[in-house]
Amino acid sequence: MSFSRAGDSIIMMAKGGSPLFDLFTKEPRLREILACCPEQAAQRAKVTKAQSGKTIFRQGEPPPFFCILLSGHLRAYYTSSLGTRYRVLIHNPGEIMGEIEILEGRSCICTVEALTESTLLCLNKEDYLQWLQADRNFNMYIHRQLCDKVYLLSKKGAEDILYPLKYRLLNLVHYLLEENDWADGAGVPMRKETLEEELGVTVRSINRIIRELKTQGVLCYERGYLKVLSRQLLIREMNQF
Repeated sequence: MSFSRAGDSIIMMAKGGSPLFDLFTKEPRLREILACCPEQAAQRAKVTKAQSGKTIFRQGEPPPFFCILLSGHLRAYYTSSLGTRYRVLIHNPGEIMGEIEILEGRSCICTVEALTESTLLCLNKEDYLQWLQADRNFNMYIHRQLCDKVYLLSKKGAEDILYPLKYRLLNLVHYLLEENDWADGAGVPMRKETLEEELGVTVRSINRIIRELKTQGVLCYERGYLKVLSRQLLIREMNQF
């Protein structure tokens, strides 16, 4: 069996019309990972685009492939037996999906769908497993990605368990303010259904907290926007927890 190695592999991928050749030349951060991909996997890999809202993986179903997100953003959410959605992760470029389910032959825990227009590098089970066995760099890449996921999920899980809904809502709004450098009175575009999914609670519970915070002069909800009335009061409320 021949394996793609550094310079020679690029020539083989170019001649074979492999989508990995373009990625190798256009995506410097993936160059080290792709350089030692087995030739067969390189030739059969597919680069696909997903429009916003398109489902990539479905909860309870086996993953159709292993993939690396090249551009865009995906969201992973869990749906309860009552139909309530709970956002688990937002996937960013360079992150992986399907790595555990394919390896262990399990169904997807969450549904994954495109949050924005996204591009993915996809491999079937056989090629993914062959690459894992053949390439130490790729193996380490998967390990690092898994470590990041465990860390983020542990942090989110601890916050969801230890902190009440009021703090988690304030923390979410504060994060959005800091990320976008919004001033007092600025509106954060946010559907209540999105808040329900993000916080893992019912809209009724969210409305109760928003009414309380509006009375306190912290924030309010108007026409699809969370409006911060006072950043100072918002931070003061957060510091009480």
